[in-house]
Amino acid sequence: MDGDVRRFHRIYICLAACKQGWLKGCRPIIGLDGCHIKGQHPGQLLAAVRIDANNGMFPIAYAVAEVENTETWRWFLEYLIWDLQIDNGFSYTFITDKQKGLSIAIQELVPNAEHRHCVRHMYNNFKGAHPGEGLKQTVWNAARSSTLIWYNRHMENLKRQSDDAYKWFEDKFPEHWTRSHFRTNVKCDILLNNLCESWNAAILKFRGKPIITMLDGIRMDTMVRMANKRVAGMRWRDHVGPRIAKILDKIGQRTSDYRAYVAGEYKYQVVGGMYGSKHAVDLEAHTCTCRRWQLSGIPCVHAICAIFSKKQDPALYVDEMLSQTKYIDAYSPIINPIAGENDWEQIDYPIAPPPYKRQAGRPKMKSRIKEAGEKMAPPAPNIAKMRKSQYVKMTCSTCGKKGHNLRGCLKNKAVASSNQVGGDTQTNVGTKRMQKSQNKKAPASKRQRNTKDHVISSRNKSRQRKVEEAKKNEIAQASTSRPVQRPSSQPRQEQMSETMQYASQNTSQPSQVLDDWAWN
Repeated sequence: MDGDVRRFHRIYICLAACKQGWLKGCRPIIGLDGCHIKGQHPGQLLAAVRIDANNGMFPIAYAVAEVENTETWRWFLEYLIWDLQIDNGFSYTFITDKQKGLSIAIQELVPNAEHRHCVRHMYNNFKGAHPGEGLKQTVWNAARSSTLIWYNRHMENLKRQSDDAYKWFEDKFPEHWTRSHFRTNVKCDILLNNLCESWNAAILKFRGKPIITMLDGIRMDTMVRMANKRVAGMRWRDHVGPRIAKILDKIGQRTSDYRAYVAGEYKYQVVGGMYGSKHAVDLEAHTCTCRRWQLSGIPCVHAICAIFSKKQDPALYVDEMLSQTKYIDAYSPIINPIAGENDWEQIDYPIAPPPYKRQAGRPKMKSRIKEAGEKMAPPAPNIAKMRKSQYVKMTCSTCGKKGHNLRGCLKNKAVASSNQVGGDTQTNVGTKRMQKSQNKKAPASKRQRNTKDHVISSRNKSRQRKVEEAKKNEIAQASTSRPVQRPSSQPRQEQMSETMQYASQNTSQPSQVLDDWAWN
């Protein structure tokens, strides 16, 4: 209540289909993020997004709040925890971008849950005081380290490079940003909160509209997305999704550098790699000493090398949370359609909109502003434009059939041919339209060029015709002045000598000499 006026303050939405999909087929990891509302009534759109079995985003809940602080995040998380039935925090993981007050709210409500920080946002704060490509590579190597030994090695390397850069991480707990300290029950080793960023970009077209229109657009977009994913999950060719299969193929290409030595039915010693490392693999327990298999649920390069030695498919050893069954279970619930606003029941409960506040400057419609040192996406390849007939079914305006237009219509061609044969000057509307379109599309320069080519070709033909007539006249004159033949009893040498003597006397007519030689 704003005095005597009932004014809109906040709204929290968790659709039943999203809630059921979370409970049936989700990995227990939740990404939290907030984005700006770009309408006349500015505010914050808080969202909770999870990751599906194909490493895709799946929105769980979202809310509209006035600002982003500890109070609003605590209010949002209280409803979210109650909806998702989160009782034991040890089984769940939250990944955030270190928003204002979010860490405090998570620590208060779910203190036992794992809390990861987006490494990209953390490095952006780090590079302001400690720039350099060498420090950047060392920090990311430490974040990607899956074992405690390699994490310590990279941190020692960071200390040798810069003591101040090493001290910057003293108050940053490794449980928040490096894989070496992550829990293995989540089956997800992501270091970035890109799923929330992707969802914020997907709903960008709705964030500039009024609140009711924005919420209804988000609901319809989520409804259509779940229906499409449900159909796509039924068409999977493998036991796992396309993205997981692509990861397996990429890892499998590196197995040529390793060799597996059998120790038991399911246990192997794998040797190889750049540093000649040795790892123990247990295919029955789905474990490897590098911890990558336990963290992600996807077999590592050592495990795939052992699986190939058994002549089996690596997709069979992927964790169940990444299977097709879990994917379909997550998208099987349906978001039911609803009637439009004009058909809603009228209730005498007026609610005033939020206070209007005009923001300074031009409204920004970009989902995220790239930073100064962030690399731009590579340009799109120069691919030839696909023909329109390959993706659009043309309809003829003359006969009304699909697959061709009036130029390729057989009816127009038949009428045009009959007019030419019978001399009939009347044509139908389609033929006239076709002729007009051809005349309009043909430029004047092209018509002039065609006329010039026609004149040149006619001149060449007339010259060629004159040359041929001159040759025929020469041949006729030679045939009338041909000498008398000698008897056949004369030797062949005398005939050849006389022929050559006759050819030498008529050197000005080579065609005639050849004809005489062929005639003899």
